[in-house]
Amino acid sequence: MPSGRYAADTYGRRMMERYRAGKRAIFRDTRTDPSFAPEERDAHIAIQILAAVGVPLVKEGQLVAILALHNREPRNWTEEEIALIEETAERTWAAVGRARTVPAERTNRLISFVGPLTKGREGHECVRIPSPHPPRSGQQT
Repeated sequence: MPSGRYAADTYGRRMMERYRAGKRAIFRDTRTDPSFAPEERDAHIAIQILAAVGVPLVKEGQLVAILALHNREPRNWTEEEIALIEETAERTWAAVGRARTVPAERTNRLISFVGPLTKGREGHECVRIPSPHPPRSGQQT
């Protein structure tokens, strides 16, 4: 499939409706699948998508992502392959969610480590970060 942007409606409003309803879309041969309108079929063939599995991720009632695997040849997808694609979609979404929370968790850990904000010189808020090394004799902490 060539890189670029592709308008979803070009490839089938029916598919987007399925995705929004949380249903996967599977087709084995674009050229013979009767559910495609002629213009949808032509659009798929033009970018060499003859078979595909699309798995939607619907969270809190909203379509948030779609994981789609395409094949340039007709393909009879097995239930095992489809299950693996669905599991991959869920795991990927979970990883994205974890990645989004990492900065906040790190910030919270840092704040609990260094303590609350205090007023520093000239009234600026600052934190005191303790040194991992013990102070030398006569050194102020």
